Amino acid sequence: MIVAHPGAVLSGHGEGERLLMESAAIFVRELELLTRTVLGAGGGGQGRFGAQLAAFDAAWFAYLYRFVAWKVKDARVLEDDLVRAACKLELSMMQTCKVAAGAAEDGQPPSGPALTHDMEAIRQQVADDQKLLREKVRQLSGGAGVARMDSAISGTRAKFLEAKKNGSPVATPVANVSTPLSVDPSPAKQPTENEQMVNEMLHQDGGDFGGRSDGAATATAEKDFQKRVRDAMEKEFWDLVTESLRGDKPDYSQLVSLVKEVRDSLHELAPSKELKEEIVEHIDLEILSQVLGSSCSQHAQHLGQILQYSLATVRKLSAAVKEDEMTKSHGKLLSELAAASSEAVNNGSSSSFVMAVIKGLRFVLEEIKELQSEVSKARIQMVMQPIVRGSAGVEYLQKAFAGRYGPPADALASLPLTLQLISASKSVAEQEWSEHSDCLSVLPSSAGQTPALVPVLRAGHGAAPAGQPPSPSPAAG
Repeated sequence: MIVAHPGAVLSGHGEGERLLMESAAIFVRELELLTRTVLGAGGGGQGRFGAQLAAFDAAWFAYLYRFVAWKVKDARVLEDDLVRAACKLELSMMQTCKVAAGAAEDGQPPSGPALTHDMEAIRQQVADDQKLLREKVRQLSGGAGVARMDSAISGTRAKFLEAKKNGSPVATPVANVSTPLSVDPSPAKQPTENEQMVNEMLHQDGGDFGGRSDGAATATAEKDFQKRVRDAMEKEFWDLVTESLRGDKPDYSQLVSLVKEVRDSLHELAPSKELKEEIVEHIDLEILSQVLGSSCSQHAQHLGQILQYSLATVRKLSAAVKEDEMTKSHGKLLSELAAASSEAVNNGSSSSFVMAVIKGLRFVLEEIKELQSEVSKARIQMVMQPIVRGSAGVEYLQKAFAGRYGPPADALASLPLTLQLISASKSVAEQEWSEHSDCLSVLPSSAGQTPALVPVLRAGHGAAPAGQPPSPSPAAG
């Protein structure tokens, strides 16, 4: 296999792989010669067989030594990959759950009301995935490998919390984990979220700026990884919620908690005391808990009213330009919920209604999340834009640029692509400047004479036919 299919067997092309391929080729050759000798094709009798057997034995030991050395190295590389994946999961979870600098020493996000249900699900799923990775590492490297993995995860937590506390950017790509892992403190080549925000405020006239975005300062591969993790965690969470509402004895605790999250989020976004009181009055959790224990038709109607009011409040708090689009999407969702409710009452099956309720709650929470992002960006823009538009914004970007690429004296080394672009366009710029200088040289010198006036272009009458000089215009007067 190694000789015939090296690309499929070997994971690299270093010195160890080269020596293994050479020893494997020698081993295969000696095995073929030994086979011919045993079958009598080579001749030479017993002495020939003994010599060939000794050569085969030496080739076998050499191959075995190289194979074990390669396998140990390959197992360590695989262990590093598994540890790196566990650390990336940990770092992504801590960033998603927004762990504060004052979190527990183990780096885990606080449990209880401080976390949303999505974050609790993410935390649990990351713990389960790390448990599987830890078992794989145990099978590869035993207790020592597990100890290295735990040390790397602890190092990731400590570095993340330290960076949070100091206010320095956290590099999301995970470094080499053969030794206890550390989050790379060196500045990344991608702009940070603050730098991106200041740049957009400084250069965009009156328009909306992009503001923060998930993973805006990370590489594309890292953003894709975080998105896959986030999508997987969300799917797992909503599957658990759906499962809890099915069966003869559904568990409504998750549903009540989600409705509470909707109410609390809308209450936080409400600008006036009157609207806050109205939200609490319309989304009453005690009444909801009582209604959920009654017949299917009653709790279907009550949940529909809560979703309808929540969507109407979201529209009220959103920008006016989005009202028509939101009205259409909200109306479609409420129609689906009403149809599912009627089907549940008529058929006595709540399966379709459960799916519609979950879809509605998820839709409302996503709308609220988008609204929270818009409100946050508007507040930042209102407070920061007058400051950033002045000299402070320019100075901030200058310092950030110098901090990432060094002083102007090091520009030739730190900006190779810019240097390449300037070098490529230098000849074009010199040619255009030469043409400009030539044009200036043919103009009459202004020394000692009045500059010639450019003739006025006349429109229509009085224009001379082609080839004839224009007739003098009559004197004014």
